Amino acid sequence: MRRSKRAAAKRAKQRTKAIQDYEDSSTQKVLAGALPPINEPSIKKFNRLNARERIPLSIQRGKRENKLTTYQSGPSSRHILFMNVGDDRIMEAIQWKLRGGERPAWTNNLNNLEASGMTLYLNENGRRPFALKEQKRAAVKKLYFDPSKPSTIQPITDNLRLQYCNISRKNVRDILRSLEAYQLMRPRRQVPKIEHHTNYNKPGVIAADSFFPSGKTGWQKTNVLVIMDVYSRFSRAYAIETRDAKFYKIAIVDFLQEFTSLGHMPRRFLSDKGTELAIATEIMEQYRQKRDGDKPLHLKSFTGTPVLVVEALNAQYQRRLEPYIIAGLHNDAGNLLWSISEQINNQRRPRRGNHTPYELLSLSDRERKLLNDKFSDKFYGVGIEAQKKLPLLKNGDHVRKLMMTVKEQIENKKKGFQAKWSKKVYQVLGKRALKRNKYVYRYQIGDPKRTYLRHELLLIPKKVDREVLMIQPTGSLRVQDFYTGQET
Repeated sequence: MRRSKRAAAKRAKQRTKAIQDYEDSSTQKVLAGALPPINEPSIKKFNRLNARERIPLSIQRGKRENKLTTYQSGPSSRHILFMNVGDDRIMEAIQWKLRGGERPAWTNNLNNLEASGMTLYLNENGRRPFALKEQKRAAVKKLYFDPSKPSTIQPITDNLRLQYCNISRKNVRDILRSLEAYQLMRPRRQVPKIEHHTNYNKPGVIAADSFFPSGKTGWQKTNVLVIMDVYSRFSRAYAIETRDAKFYKIAIVDFLQEFTSLGHMPRRFLSDKGTELAIATEIMEQYRQKRDGDKPLHLKSFTGTPVLVVEALNAQYQRRLEPYIIAGLHNDAGNLLWSISEQINNQRRPRRGNHTPYELLSLSDRERKLLNDKFSDKFYGVGIEAQKKLPLLKNGDHVRKLMMTVKEQIENKKKGFQAKWSKKVYQVLGKRALKRNKYVYRYQIGDPKRTYLRHELLLIPKKVDREVLMIQPTGSLRVQDFYTGQET
C-alpha cells in the first residue's frame, strides 16, 4: 500500500479544516452569498458551468431582493445643519429642557427638541441625538478605520446622517483632514507649467526668425524672414529666395533703417541658432554705443530653443496667408506679406493700452512710463491657474511637503492613493515670487535644502490627530479549492 506524500496530507488537512470552519460559520459570507449553503443537497455535484444544473437551483433558491433605502431630511434637520451649533449651545438647550429658564435663541424655530440625561434629541423622521464635538470625531474615526464601513467624505456623511442630526458634510471633511493617515494619502496636483517671462518696457529689442511656406500645400518655394520689435510688436516679413547671407543682410538692414526712422535705436538682436541669421552680428555692430562696452549685441538662444515671442508672430503671419492658398487666390507669399504686415502694425493691442504698434513707437518716454505702470504684463498661464485652485498659504500655516522629485512627479511614479506627503509637519516662513513670473511663488518652510512651489505643499490643520483605531475585519472572501464543485 502506497502512502500519501506529506504535501498531499497537509493539503487534505487544510481542506478538511476549511470545510469545518465554513460549516461552523454563522454568517456564510463566502463570495457575498453567491454560493449556496454548505448543507444544501448536491452542492458538491453542482456544476456552475452547466445550465441544466444551475438554472433549477437558482429557481429553487428564489430571486434576491435588494430593498432601496432612502432618507429624506426635514426642515428642522436642514436648519440645524445650516446653523452648525457648538457644544456650548447644545448644553444650554439641554439645561433649558431639563431645568427650565431662558430659551436659547437658536432654538426659537425648533419645536421638536427633547432632552434625556445629558443628550439633546431632535424628533423628526425618528429620534436622533445631537453629537458633541468629540462624539463627532469618534464617530467619523470609527467608520474610517473600519474596513466594513465607508471611508470617504460623502458616504460617511450619509451613514452618520441616520445616527445623528447635526453632523454635516463639512464636519466630516474637517475631521478627516485632521487625521494623519488621511493627510498622508491626499491626492497631489500635477506639475504645472511654470513659464518665465521677460518684461520689456521700451522699444529697441529686435527679434527675428524664419518660416518656410509648405510646397505640399501649393506655395511656391521661398523663405520668409519675420523681424519685429518686441515691445511695440512693430514687424515686417520679407520673402527671400535662398538662405544666402547676402539676401538676409538686405532684409535686416532694411528693417533696422525703417525702425530707426521711427525714432528708436536697435539695442539688441534676438534669434535662435539658425545659421541664416548669423549675419546680424555684423550688422548690429554699427549700433554699438559706448555704454555697451564689449557686450554682445546679437543674443542667440543659449539652449537652442526657439525665441517664443517671434514664433508666435510667425504663426500669425502663416494663419493670415493660409486662406489665400485654400481659396486658390495666391500661391506666392511675397505678394501678400507687405499688406499683412501693415494690417498687423495698425492693429490695436489690448495689453498695451489698446494702442497700435505705430502709436506705441510714437510715445514719449513719460507717456510710455505711464502706460507701462497702468498695463503691466500679467501672464495667467497654467502655473497661475494651478495656484488659484489651491488654498492660499500664509506665514505660520502648517503644511506637509511632497516626498517626490520633479522627475517622479512628471512620470507618475506613485499611485494617486499612496502615501506621498512627509510625516514631518512644517510651517510656512515666507514666500517669494519667481524672477520672471511675479505671480508664481516659491515658499520657505524651514527646509535648508530648497524652497517649494505651491503644488508641492499640503495645507493641514494646526492640530493633527495621530491616533488610530484597530478594528478587526469581519470575515474573508477567500475561495478555497473545495468550492469548485469537484468530487473529492
